[in-house]
Amino acid sequence: MQLVSRPMYVVCEDQFKMLTNSKVLIYFPHGVGDWVFLSQILPYLDPSNEYFVTRIGDHNVSLFDGCEHATPIYSGIADTHASAELMGNTSHLNYNSSFHGRQELTMTDTMSNQIDRHGITHAAFLLGFPDPYLQKEAPWHSKARYNTYRYVNMGRKASNFFGDFHPTVNMTVHDETDSIIRPALQDFIGDGKLCVICPSGFHNNRRDWGITNRDGLHSYQEVRDFMNVMKENDPSWKFLLMSMFDKNDEPYLESDLLDCKSYSGLIPNDLLFGHAIKSILNLASLAVSSDTGPLHIALCRRDLPVVGVWNTCLPWNYDEPRSGFVNVISKNVVDGGLINMIGGYIADAMGADYVERYNLILSQGSRMEGHEVFDAAQKAIAQCSRLVPAS
Repeated sequence: MQLVSRPMYVVCEDQFKMLTNSKVLIYFPHGVGDWVFLSQILPYLDPSNEYFVTRIGDHNVSLFDGCEHATPIYSGIADTHASAELMGNTSHLNYNSSFHGRQELTMTDTMSNQIDRHGITHAAFLLGFPDPYLQKEAPWHSKARYNTYRYVNMGRKASNFFGDFHPTVNMTVHDETDSIIRPALQDFIGDGKLCVICPSGFHNNRRDWGITNRDGLHSYQEVRDFMNVMKENDPSWKFLLMSMFDKNDEPYLESDLLDCKSYSGLIPNDLLFGHAIKSILNLASLAVSSDTGPLHIALCRRDLPVVGVWNTCLPWNYDEPRSGFVNVISKNVVDGGLINMIGGYIADAMGADYVERYNLILSQGSRMEGHEVFDAAQKAIAQCSRLVPAS
């Protein structure tokens, strides 16, 4: 891999909204969950344009393989956190935000070759993908709605903004990756059912599910309690733990007694995450996650029962309500007054049944106990038409 310089016509947000009949590269240096939210707004962009999406970090870019509304452009650098070292001082491709027009951008030769092949002429740097939580009133209260307001030509689309925003991530598996993951997982699952658990993410650890002490260490007692109750109810459950924040957390929850294995222990680390997570979720019968990327990716498989565990915020920030998605809300959130604070304008946008629509279960404490998440899982499973078989 080499770094190369190439000219492109860079547009600002307002120019991006108004582009027509162009091939546009969207540079999107955000987390994998935000890639799901980007997929929610892509259908509202001008259909006369052809869109391409990239960042330094192919683990995220691979999530968009097969996307109907945008083509992924790979950089040849898998790890999003290694980009600074590998790219040197060329942060965000050496983009200069002080002016727009023709700029010399610095990128990998892998990226440049794909731009040549597709004939891409324009670039838009969506460096700000803001979270409007508790800052914007309806109908701009969610991430998808507010960023549609920022990046979409409102004149054409305003009448659509009161409907649901569905993610458009294509959950079809990547054949080569699936040929590696499927045998490993099927050997683990056997005749049982797979539950994917992601208690932590790359965000502030206050969102994580599991007791966290002041040193940022997790005991995950609630997660163990959840697995115990699930196994007592149905011994065929198997658990795959994904710790997005710190893979060193994973072994602490591995347990032969509970049939719990870790992502890092089962999945080869040279596979792109966007490909791997699709294979895993297509074999799963349930997903349980805190507010982190795998939660939002799991919701892209519309028939998968999903439980969201919310410790600091609320799920209507993301416009993802659907049958089979049940949310356990910490008492911290309730005591903080967030439900009452935003309930008024959420109700204005979505109707007075918004609590029922989002399948909220209010925890009796701040820890979201294992039995409460178990109850949510049973509700999510019941709402789905069927459990997806493990084979």
